[in-house]
Amino acid sequence: MSGVQPFHFEPSYDPGEEPVGSDEEMKAEAPMEYSSKIGNAEWSRLSQGKKYSHSIVRGLQRHLGSYLSNRIKHVVYNGSFPSWLPVTSGVLQGSILRPLLFLVYANDMPNYVENDSTIALFADDSKLYHCIDSSLSHLNLQADIDGIHNWSIDFEMEFSTSKCKVLQMSKKRNPTEHTYYLSGNTLEPASQAKDLGVTVHTDLSWKTHIELVCTKANKLLGLVKRFCRDIYDTETRKLLYGSMVRPHLEYASNVWSPYMAEYINLIENFQRRATKFILNYPPSDISYTERLVTL
Repeated sequence: MSGVQPFHFEPSYDPGEEPVGSDEEMKAEAPMEYSSKIGNAEWSRLSQGKKYSHSIVRGLQRHLGSYLSNRIKHVVYNGSFPSWLPVTSGVLQGSILRPLLFLVYANDMPNYVENDSTIALFADDSKLYHCIDSSLSHLNLQADIDGIHNWSIDFEMEFSTSKCKVLQMSKKRNPTEHTYYLSGNTLEPASQAKDLGVTVHTDLSWKTHIELVCTKANKLLGLVKRFCRDIYDTETRKLLYGSMVRPHLEYASNVWSPYMAEYINLIENFQRRATKFILNYPPSDISYTERLVTL
């Protein structure tokens, strides 16, 4: 696994005090990524154990067994042919079963989370999160991290602990610190983390993400300009902008859509430059609003 990133969230009020807006649910997200390969695991473990939610019926198990077992291979090097060796684990590279069996492995992970934490799975990306409102919450989150570690042992998958981070999201000026461990290694704290392409910061501000989006969009727009110097057709330039640049500005914008003038102007300034390029740099007396209406 490329990493388990447990996040914990602290309310902006101190435990024991009456919180402001206590009717609202407070959450924390913990993105996790996987680096262990299904090719390192034994196929037979897919149908073993009472905890496994995706137990495989005998008929299907026999089909998987005939496909994955009794395989041999050798490597040809400088024209020499070494002896054939048995393949005791793994799934064939490029096979349709490879991602399917990986998901069967990963989808059993929630059964190991038993202390009020929540784990969310999406393809090969996962999140473990927990609301921290007391010292017991820290222990519960640690217990669930240990549970996921137990899952990795049962399924013979490894976590790359160096890539595992802790992201604490809180509005408190001095939030309580707690050290978490995975496989005996300390999980380092992080100020931000990328979750499905969206950069989440500890203070829940989207400033970093918006700056990264605009930087990437500027680079792509510059690339389009360099390769389209001899293209003057407005529709062609508009098509190139819409297919190569604009998707990066709009991706997950319903999540990070700016509400502060500083961030709105950052995006608008980029679009001003883009509209000038698309319209082949019209006269300066044509306003930005008029350019938008034209497009």
